[in-house]
Parts: sequence; C-alpha cells; structure tokens
Amino acid sequence: QKGALVLAHDASVLAIDSHKKRTKYWHDDFLNLQPKQTELAELKASSDLLRGLSKRIEKPNQRLEFNKSLEAHLDEHEEIRFRDLENYSRSYMEEQDINRVFNAVQNKSGFEIDRNISVSSQEFREQSAGIMKKMRVAKGIDLMISNPDAYLNGITIEETETGFRAVIDFDVYESEDEE
Repeated sequence: QKGALVLAHDASVLAIDSHKKRTKYWHDDFLNLQPKQTELAELKASSDLLRGLSKRIEKPNQRLEFNKSLEAHLDEHEEIRFRDLENYSRSYMEEQDINRVFNAVQNKSGFEIDRNISVSSQEFREQSAGIMKKMRVAKGIDLMISNPDAYLNGITIEETETGFRAVIDFDVYESEDEE
C-alpha cells in the first residue's frame, strides 16, 4: 500500500510505501517527487560514498591504510566533508573512478553531491561502521569484524598452489562496558 501526504506549511509531499521499498514510478512518474536534501539524506549519502570508494580499493593493505587514515580524521575532527572522502581515496584509485562513485551516489540520492557537504564524525562513524569493519581478503571473499572492540592492524596475503593464505593481525581491547 502506498500513500502521500501534502504538508501545507511548506508544500512538501511525504510519500510512503508500506513495503518500505522505493517504487520508482510511484515517486518519479506518478507524484513527480524529488528527494529532499536533509541531514539524514546527507548522512546516508556519505555512507554510500564510503561504500562505493571502499569497493574500488582492491588490495587489502591499501584498504586498511584508507580506513586508518579515515579513522584518524574522525578522531581529530568533529565533521567530515565529502571532499575529505575524495581526498583520502585519491592515493588508491584514479580520479575517474572517484567521479563515478560521486555520480552514482548523486543519482541514487536525488540531490547534488556538493563536495563541501559535511556530516558529524560521530554520526558518520556509526552510519558506516559496517563498511569500515569489512575487509576484502580476495575477490569474492570478505572478512567482517563483528566485535566492536577488535581492530585490524595488518593483513598479509600469500598465494598458494590452491588459493591463498591470509595472515591477519588484530588488536582486541577490553570493552568500555566491562570496566
């Protein structure tokens, strides 16, 4: 079931779908709607940017370096700009790949992705935790770190006759809840 509500105070339209799926024809063709650029939409877009950029970093050690530089930024700054994500990814991919990610996220979000948009570092960290805790070991093989107190320090991949061997170095800290 679908519904739409027109808000008189700003003439905006809220459209819902009870199946929680965005139905393209319902929003775009029937209601002629465009997504609203809200703080929540910008936060979602930042997470989508990180996901797209991370997927394009092939080598596990490079992905780890990227994540560590991003973590350092989040620790040192209250906000992260879309431009920061772009700058951190430059060492690991071509400019055209970065632009493809930004264009794809812009198409998905429905609003212009200005590189100067910033989101809270804390909210970004929470929104993108699943992305930053996922590490590609080899094509089609990802390592997901579900322990919030475990941090990946290094990964070494050695090819073998039948595949590969991965040596993974973790630090595990005592949870703050246990102290």
